[in-house]
Amino acid sequence: LALSFHVDYWDYLGWKDNFASHAATERQQAYSTSLGSRYVYTPQLVVGGRTHVVGSDRGAVDDAIASVEAEAKPLPLSVREAAGGKIAVGLPADNHRRDAVLWLVRFDGRRDVKIGGGENGGKTLAYFNVVRDFQKIGSWNGSAAEVTIDPAAMRGTEHCAVLLQEHGSGAILGAARLPDLPGS
Repeated sequence: LALSFHVDYWDYLGWKDNFASHAATERQQAYSTSLGSRYVYTPQLVVGGRTHVVGSDRGAVDDAIASVEAEAKPLPLSVREAAGGKIAVGLPADNHRRDAVLWLVRFDGRRDVKIGGGENGGKTLAYFNVVRDFQKIGSWNGSAAEVTIDPAAMRGTEHCAVLLQEHGSGAILGAARLPDLPGS
């Protein structure tokens, strides 16, 4: 699941990215630390929380995705409808994993934006899977568990997903896209 986290540190260039958030910038900085990089940059692509490459280098992106897919064994997260219209996310038992965070990620599928300044000023760019919000909704220690999500937490964006991530900014252990709500 490719997600676009817009950072806010370019907003000084005369055009503010309406999708940028300081939380996304902090997330990128945390990745820098966990991946052993000395700095952050754009366009940076983090693959599975395990490696990073320049997002505009298609060959490097393809190689990074293939490498992570070959070495990572994602945990299967289950998604089902629960009582009261809630969504239940099942986290499997895994004795080799602990200290993970479950994130609820709310995102829009596509947004076309006319850029007001900077090197892309005057152009219209298409952004995909634009993260609008993400929040911690649970923790996991390797034991089987279930987390329920109230549909109210999913409203206001087109789509939602959950990410199970080591230490909050480590490797992505599992992911699942949640069913879209009617009328969203």
